Amino acid sequence: MKSPIFKLATVGLSLSFTTILCAGGFQLTEMSAKKLGQANAGAAAYGDDASTIFFNPAGLAKLDAKQVSTNISAVNIEADFDKTSATDAIGNPLTGGEGGDIGELGIIPATFYASPGDSFSWGIGIHAPFGLTTNYDDDSIFRYQADESAVTIVDINPAIAWQVNDNFAVGLGLDVQYMHVELSTTVDYGAVCLGALMDPALCGSLGLLPQQADGLNTVEGDGIAFGWNVGLMWDATEDLTIGLSHRSSVEHELEGDAIFRNAPDAFTGMGLFQNGDIEAEFNSPELTMLAAKWDLNDKWTLAADISHTKWSNFEELRIDFENPAQPDSAEAFDWEDVQRTSVGLEYKYSNDLTLRTGYSADESPINEEERSVRLPSADREWFALGASYQWSEKTSFDVAYVRLFVDDPIALDRTSPTGDRIVGTYEAEAEIVSFQLNHRF
Repeated sequence: MKSPIFKLATVGLSLSFTTILCAGGFQLTEMSAKKLGQANAGAAAYGDDASTIFFNPAGLAKLDAKQVSTNISAVNIEADFDKTSATDAIGNPLTGGEGGDIGELGIIPATFYASPGDSFSWGIGIHAPFGLTTNYDDDSIFRYQADESAVTIVDINPAIAWQVNDNFAVGLGLDVQYMHVELSTTVDYGAVCLGALMDPALCGSLGLLPQQADGLNTVEGDGIAFGWNVGLMWDATEDLTIGLSHRSSVEHELEGDAIFRNAPDAFTGMGLFQNGDIEAEFNSPELTMLAAKWDLNDKWTLAADISHTKWSNFEELRIDFENPAQPDSAEAFDWEDVQRTSVGLEYKYSNDLTLRTGYSADESPINEEERSVRLPSADREWFALGASYQWSEKTSFDVAYVRLFVDDPIALDRTSPTGDRIVGTYEAEAEIVSFQLNHRF
């Protein structure tokens, strides 16, 4: 039988850390306004600007001049919650509002440089393949499951390509990733006491009853890790190009701090809930893209792809604490591998102006039973419009607008390890505006 001290530690720590994975689960592919204009359809089959480093490094071999591509995407996520019920560990109504609009405007930059050669080409990119920012009101019903969540991964990606023959090229890249995570949660120490001791009278005598003894927990960590990516590009005919690329999983080992504010003396006197160092692991998913583009004639190009993201790589989140009184916290996850399919159309209106549109169906790795308040994710549909304009002989720019729709409403029924339960639905949608500048040297 587990001791009360062990139960106190594990219950409280589960509340603080079990949803860190949901932050890492928000994958970003906003690397190129040119590709976003057709919902990233066929992106791994294009070698038309330096952003090919991300989608398929073999595309470097198809470029004909040194160039730089810089992209800025603004992502606005709106998610409002409609409460059905919200109760604490003993069944009383949770105080507080419904969280407000948890989404925030996010800016995603990406920059790529390419230097093609006769047989061998190289380039380097800096981009953000994963990221998330959500923020609930401090006094909301969600406070015991999530306050703020911020996750950023920055990838420095050098790559090379080899033109094997007139129709076939291969590419290889290295991923050097920096990951930073910062999460905060309000800790209901009354619920922690009740869940561990199962004695309302004793917890009440200590002033530790649900919603009557709150503290704040913040965890922050970062680290550098390495991965790789590889790609093939084949000109099957004069008009048809097929691309295949794969990005490896990256095993992140994070080091950082756990800070507990207003932890009761009854707990800290036992060595629990004290500030200290932590270590954690996160394995990013593998990403495989199979794409094709077909030049129907001099004006029209059709593109399509299917992408596979292997979220099942990640099986658990484990937090190791330097504090020997605090046992490790481990949480199992059951995320699924997912597919994204897309189709796009490109129309060359003139020598200077090209128009695009696209559609994508994007699955969420999180099923309804695993859905977290940190990431109320669901399957999404993308509808995209875009354009490219050749400003001068050496300079061009691309713009894109994407509207994302999710299953509506998004159902939530989430009980935290300390017993508070929230039931309701989210109304959610998102939009992306992207701008890309390309310059040839």
